[in-house]
Amino acid sequence: MLEHAVDGLIVALLFALLVLGALLLARLRRLRGQSGELRAMVDALNDAVEAADRALGSLKRAALEAGAGMAAERERAGRIVDDLRLLSERADREADRLSDLIGEVRACGAPAAPPAGVRRGGQEQLERTLRSLR
Repeated sequence: MLEHAVDGLIVALLFALLVLGALLLARLRRLRGQSGELRAMVDALNDAVEAADRALGSLKRAALEAGAGMAAERERAGRIVDDLRLLSERADREADRLSDLIGEVRACGAPAAPPAGVRRGGQEQLERTLRSLR
């Protein structure tokens, strides 16, 4: 009878070992399935990093091209500013000259005759304009 008890105990232990082996097998299969998902996720992440790297390269090239274009536009704008400054100085000199001429004409006592087609009062308007430019 002791032999039967020992045999029963061995059978129970073998059955428990079989159940544990089946559970371990199930867990291993599930882990392998998850490793495939993990590999797919790592591959997708790698693809996203490569795409971002390409996009950054494109952005860098675009920024360099835009910077070169802006430098050319800045140089062109500088030349235009210089031209406008020269024209403004020339206009100031001409305005001063016209103002001096008007003063000389008034000092002589002769009224300045307006050019043909100019209304009376144009001289005052011209003087106001010249004064506002100073």
